[in-house]
Amino acid sequence: MIKTPGDNHVLLVHADWVYLDEQKHTCISLWIPAIDINEKNGTFGVIPQSHLCMKNLKKNGFFVVDLLDEQNLEKLRDIYKQHHLNMPQHFYSTSFLQDELQRKTISQEIQAIVRYKINLLLQNHQELGAVFLVKPSGENTAMPIHQDWIVAEEPEHYSITASILLHDTTVQNSAITDLPQSHKLSTGLRSPSLLDPLKDIKDTAATMIQTLEMKAGQAFIFSHALIHASHANQSENNRIAVAYGVLHQDTELVYYHKPSNGAKVQKLSIPKDFFISYPKPGEQPENSTLIKEFDYDEKAMGIDEFNQFYRLNQSTFLQKVKAWFN
Repeated sequence: MIKTPGDNHVLLVHADWVYLDEQKHTCISLWIPAIDINEKNGTFGVIPQSHLCMKNLKKNGFFVVDLLDEQNLEKLRDIYKQHHLNMPQHFYSTSFLQDELQRKTISQEIQAIVRYKINLLLQNHQELGAVFLVKPSGENTAMPIHQDWIVAEEPEHYSITASILLHDTTVQNSAITDLPQSHKLSTGLRSPSLLDPLKDIKDTAATMIQTLEMKAGQAFIFSHALIHASHANQSENNRIAVAYGVLHQDTELVYYHKPSNGAKVQKLSIPKDFFISYPKPGEQPENSTLIKEFDYDEKAMGIDEFNQFYRLNQSTFLQKVKAWFN
């Protein structure tokens, strides 16, 4: 493999072809440079453990990966400061800003920094926009467990968010929490105008969530169907993160909206900057196109169904033996 002086060819982000059954075997390459390699003569980049990322995403609904170095983190912090964001005393997203031009400018500036690293992880995707997520300090700042809205034809397709921390996070300053495999729980539609399909199991789910204490620059990359939350920020400083949304490039964005009680549900086509251009959740987006209307029976998952999914009612063999002698 030779790169001549002046060669402007850039090898795009990719994974090599599959030559064998990767469930059972591993194919590797050994890359040995004949000279010292640096940024001027053709260095290359990798994301450690990226071969496991998509497997973990499909199995557990998320993965955590080291994504940004301190130099890029500082660039993001500078963008945040340059926009003089005046945040209220509760969780805030820059998608809430009333100035649409400012929302889109912030999104583009974040994407310009994060895009290259995301491309190393996720191939053939389209961007859904990027925002700053700000959690001010305060005992009542915990984010309750929830799922994000459906914007793709689940479960055949799924949308993803990369939540990138700009600071180290612990339980003290609002670490992220999640419930592994909960992205497989329900096929109910998720939208602010529809019944939450998991509303009856959230108290139980809240006792099972795990805390992800993360370092600055790490990314929590998750399916929008995953149950997730975050602890209250009890530190003295704002907890700032970046959320970067993506979807497979061939997947159409959709949104489900119910105009009123008793009405049919509308399936709407939405643009890929939906999260940046849609500041009024619950209302029909002005920039949407009707695909179809249909009857939909809004039902919530029951606790028995939840327990069965996580096998919470299954006694162990030892418990059964003890029961025989009681």
